[in-house]
Amino acid sequence: MSSMKENETRFYQRNLSRVYGDYNRLAGVSAASVGVLEKTFGVFAQPVGVFENFFGVFAESFGVFAELFGVFKKFFGVFAKLFGVFAEPVGVIKKSFGVFAKLFGVFKKFFGVFAELFGVFETFVGVYPSKIKTKKSKNKNKMNGGS
Repeated sequence: MSSMKENETRFYQRNLSRVYGDYNRLAGVSAASVGVLEKTFGVFAQPVGVFENFFGVFAESFGVFAELFGVFKKFFGVFAKLFGVFAEPVGVIKKSFGVFAKLFGVFKKFFGVFAELFGVFETFVGVYPSKIKTKKSKNKNKMNGGS
């Protein structure tokens, strides 16, 4: 019986060492895989760091552009205010010229009425002067001894 127990014990020990050996081998392969993955991610981590630096530079550049844009925005805001200040007098002048244009229109109508009246006078004076002249000329003839 003791030899059976010994055989049994040896069997279990051999099987256990095989099982442990398989586990150790698997663990070694896993460790190697993990090492490869670490190296791979290390390789990927470097470009990511480069991209981070690259985007950091761009972020700084965009910050500078944003500041410049803010300066230009303020600058154009000042110009907009200046143009607003100029636009108000221009609007007043435009309104004044509108008033003058209306007054000119009134004067034009007024002078148009005078021109029409002058035309009537001209017609009146144009028709009757010949009669007036005729009377004068008759008077002149009478004075000169004419018939």
